[in-house]
Amino acid sequence: MIIRGCLLLVLLAGCAGPMATASGPSSPSLPASASASHGANASSGPSAVPRAVPPPPAEFPVHASMTARDVGPELTAGWRSDALPPDIYDFYRDALVSAGFVIDLEGPGGEVAVLRFHASDGTAYQLTFTGSGPVSVDLGPPRP
Repeated sequence: MIIRGCLLLVLLAGCAGPMATASGPSSPSLPASASASHGANASSGPSAVPRAVPPPPAEFPVHASMTARDVGPELTAGWRSDALPPDIYDFYRDALVSAGFVIDLEGPGGEVAVLRFHASDGTAYQLTFTGSGPVSVDLGPPRP
């Protein structure tokens, strides 16, 4: 598990670069129900500094196979899907660009993958994909 985590860090460090614009499939925007799981601040203890969690970005694409799930206060929203993880990752890589977001970092992987992107107002987000079936997708601020 430690090796897999280290491999992800190396992968993320080597992938920092903007992605070329690509056209992707159209998708619905983030449904109102996803904002119900939106958190306000995250802390790991009484002395932790709160970290602002951004609201869901306007025009955020949601894959048709996604079902909303509850998430902690450190995340904006979360979903589950029975679709293949590479298909979900590829969908978001293309659909985010098509929706006007700029991808800052691509970290494709096996059990864990990451996409960091920002909205036109400069707000930064991170999508984290975990699992091999079902896959969980978390949306929130960029995490180390």
